[in-house]
Amino acid sequence: AVVSTQSTGDLVLRRTLPESIPITNTEVRFIPAVPDHALIICSLHAGSPAQKKKFKSIQRRNLKDLDVEELQALILQSDLCDIDAFPENIGDRVDLYNNKLSQFFDQVAPLEDKIVPEDPGPRWFTEGEQG
Repeated sequence: AVVSTQSTGDLVLRRTLPESIPITNTEVRFIPAVPDHALIICSLHAGSPAQKKKFKSIQRRNLKDLDVEELQALILQSDLCDIDAFPENIGDRVDLYNNKLSQFFDQVAPLEDKIVPEDPGPRWFTEGEQG
């Protein structure tokens, strides 16, 4: 599209600029050495492109309000403090420990769903570079 201002010779060619970007302070300076050429000086008020924020759902625990004494009581009353109840296999012990602690945290600090903005990462990365 060609955008014209007040004077006839004052033309600015638009290639990829959207109509929403205003062109102001347009000035034409003729080049004496090249009579059929002119220098066009103008201001473009582009700003940064608006990006729509994307959101995602996550699950989190609110540990700020955690009742530490209740968690401690649950641990002390469990099999985790009874060495005779521990399985022989170390993998089974780790599973017991993880399962029990997950149960305790579900009681004292249950998982909550929360909607948070996605982090788009650095602007200079393209999708191919992020992967």
